[in-house]
Amino acid sequence: MPPQTSTIRKSQTDGREYQHLVLPNGLRVLVASDPDESAAAAAALVVLVGSVHEPKEIPGLAHLCEHMVLHGTIGPFYGQDAQFADFVKAHGGTHNGVTTMQQTCFAFEIQSDKLEGALLRFSRFFISPSFSRGHQLQEIQAIDSEHSMNVQNDFRRQWAILLLDRNPRHQYHWGSGCSKTLLDGTRATHTDLHYAMERFHRSTYKANRMSLAIVGTQS
Repeated sequence: MPPQTSTIRKSQTDGREYQHLVLPNGLRVLVASDPDESAAAAAALVVLVGSVHEPKEIPGLAHLCEHMVLHGTIGPFYGQDAQFADFVKAHGGTHNGVTTMQQTCFAFEIQSDKLEGALLRFSRFFISPSFSRGHQLQEIQAIDSEHSMNVQNDFRRQWAILLLDRNPRHQYHWGSGCSKTLLDGTRATHTDLHYAMERFHRSTYKANRMSLAIVGTQS
């Protein structure tokens, strides 16, 4: 089955060319060609899954899954010699992931002529993530660091106040997590954390819940 396409409406002052596709597996793709040769290339993939989709007994599981997708997949892929993070950094780029209540986003920026190599490596996170157990503790510690850094954040404090008045039957909860919520939650449910994360990933990271946007100087 060929991809479905649709017409993109844009401003008359917008010099970019766009193409929108829906692949047979349900993945939605927006591709933009930028005529500015000095522009950096970038891509972002959003999955419609966030903290409201995780078990309330294990707060932070979606956040841990995001970290492990991005950092737990290691080793060569398609004969490429450099890991994604090393490749992006070596070519003047940056990358990041973020988990919200209802979605998770993975994004990167890189020199335009290195876009193909970056996409090849980036794709592995969604084609065949490996979730190395050896990296799990490291990523839990990274989540702990983020939690400590955000303790004084006013938005987070407002969020915490709202949670005091939430409907306990609603899925809304403190979802960013930390080592205590992740480890205590799995102990309370007699579940292995790594297994819980893999099960969560299998049930939610599906192509028909994903949207990919790519921009580069390529035609």
